[in-house]
Amino acid sequence: MNKSLQIKFLSLCVIACLSVPSGMAFAGDPAAAAQFYQQASLAYQDGDYAEAALLLEKAYARDQNLIYKYNEILAYQAMGKFDEALRILDAYEGPMIDDPQQRFTDIKQIHTQIS
Repeated sequence: MNKSLQIKFLSLCVIACLSVPSGMAFAGDPAAAAQFYQQASLAYQDGDYAEAALLLEKAYARDQNLIYKYNEILAYQAMGKFDEALRILDAYEGPMIDDPQQRFTDIKQIHTQIS
């Protein structure tokens, strides 16, 4: 696994938790979304990218925070499943570029890498 992708994923996990105002971070089912996100982080660290992607999808279903989709893209990229990563990226790239917190400044670079 690419060490820089792992570091980026972990950094974004921490940043996402710290940068989103409370009450907004996990609207919907906060406990479930947070739990899935933590499990996804552990799976990613263990190199189980398929499990991480599945858990991130479950987290997003409970809380539409774009950080989940961003990290799901990274998980599919780490698996070499570029078509799936690109499918998700195509659906969410616009909102990620327009993110007021500018959490996804490298999204165009990722798009270039997986295209």
